[in-house]
Amino acid sequence: MYKSVSEQFDDDDIANMKILNYVDSYVNEFFFADKVVIVEGDTEYIAFKHLAKQKNLNIHIIRARGKATIVTLMKVLNHFNSFYDVLHDVDNHARHSSSTLKAQLTNCKKIYTSKQSDNIRIFCSIPHFENAIGIGDVSNDQKTRVIYEILHGQEQNESEARKYSEARSLIENIFEQIINRDKEMTLTGGFKKVTSTEDYDKLFIDLIEQKTHEEAEKKKRVDALPL
Repeated sequence: MYKSVSEQFDDDDIANMKILNYVDSYVNEFFFADKVVIVEGDTEYIAFKHLAKQKNLNIHIIRARGKATIVTLMKVLNHFNSFYDVLHDVDNHARHSSSTLKAQLTNCKKIYTSKQSDNIRIFCSIPHFENAIGIGDVSNDQKTRVIYEILHGQEQNESEARKYSEARSLIENIFEQIINRDKEMTLTGGFKKVTSTEDYDKLFIDLIEQKTHEEAEKKKRVDALPL
């Protein structure tokens, strides 16, 4: 039996849960799992589902598809005093504008501040899962194919074989860290365990300042152009 504790949901949470009712009818299966993990994107969801099946583990992996929905799901799980882990993208990508980076920093901090106990752990991929495992930016329409090839060793050449082998090791490392609460492991690649909101500041502040300076300089050049 699970007993709900008092928790307030705002309008955004209600909207997110309505969406989940359409696309993720299995969310309530967390009641029957030994472990619960919330992930943000498709690549990590596919990878973790593959490893959980391979290792015959009773893990419920919820694909949130966005940081706002991660926060909503955390509120749902908090509602039942659940233990769970979160893996989300930081999205501090150098291609983003200063305003986008500031928004992503706020979104990341909302995830961390939504944890209500030390039994809830937050991990992040820098800047996103694909980059964290060393395969760089992958277009959305290629992600499923690439992660399938990585997990099943279907490389096309020697260079790709080395890269995919390293990617598999990094995926297994973060997966083992998340499912094994009895042992702290050293995270490798672009993964980090978040222990405070200041961890996010370290990943964003310098980049935001750099982007703000670049944008100001660009504006000066544009303003100086003759009409």
